[in-house]
Amino acid sequence: MLVHVVQKELNIPSLVPITGYLNILTNFLTNYLTNYLNLGVNKYSRVEAVNSFNKLNNDAITYSLFYYEIKCFIEPEKNSNENWMAFGLRNNNYYIELWTHKALIKNILNNEEKEFKLNEFIWKNENIFGCGLVYPPKEKVKEELPYVFFTQNGKRIGKKIKIEGICKDYKPFVDLLCCSVETNFGEDLENNPFKYNIYQHFIEE
Repeated sequence: MLVHVVQKELNIPSLVPITGYLNILTNFLTNYLTNYLNLGVNKYSRVEAVNSFNKLNNDAITYSLFYYEIKCFIEPEKNSNENWMAFGLRNNNYYIELWTHKALIKNILNNEEKEFKLNEFIWKNENIFGCGLVYPPKEKVKEELPYVFFTQNGKRIGKKIKIEGICKDYKPFVDLLCCSVETNFGEDLENNPFKYNIYQHFIEE
C-alpha cells in the first residue's frame, strides 16, 4: 500500500498553542504527532493511496467489491474540539467522503456538494470505519450504477452513494487533524480480518 502525504495549515485559534504533523510509521499506521512549541497553527494532513480502485475486468460476470478499513485514535484532550477526520474515495475533483466529526457523508463534484446526515451517529476513540466501492457485472451495467458505502464497527451506516459519470480510478484517502489511524487494505485477512463481513455484503443488499 503506497501513500503520499499532503499537508495544509489551518489557522485555528486555540487556548493551547499547538502544531501537529503527520508521520507515516508503516504501510498500515499513520500517526498524527503534536508539538507544543509553535504558535497557533495546526497541520491538517491528507494521506492518499497511490494505487486506485478499478474494476478488474469490463467483462466481469459478478459484482466487484473494493474495500478498506481504518481504526481511528483520537489524540489527547488538549484540543479535543479540534479533533476531526474525513475519509473516503476521490477521483480528481470528485469526492465521496464521510466526515466523522460532523456525522455527514458528502458527495462533492467540482465544488458542488450534496450532504447526507447520519442519524444517531457517535464518533468514539478506536472506532473502526470502512469504505467500499461496488461495481455491477457487465450484464447490469446499463441498469445499475457503481456505488460507495460506509461502515462503522462492522455495520453499514448511511445510504449508498451512486457514482455518476467517471466510474474508475478512485483513490482511498484520509484527512486528519489531531487523530491517528491504522489502516487495513485486506493484505492478510486471515490474521487481520475486516470488522465488516464483506462476504455477506451482497446478501444484505
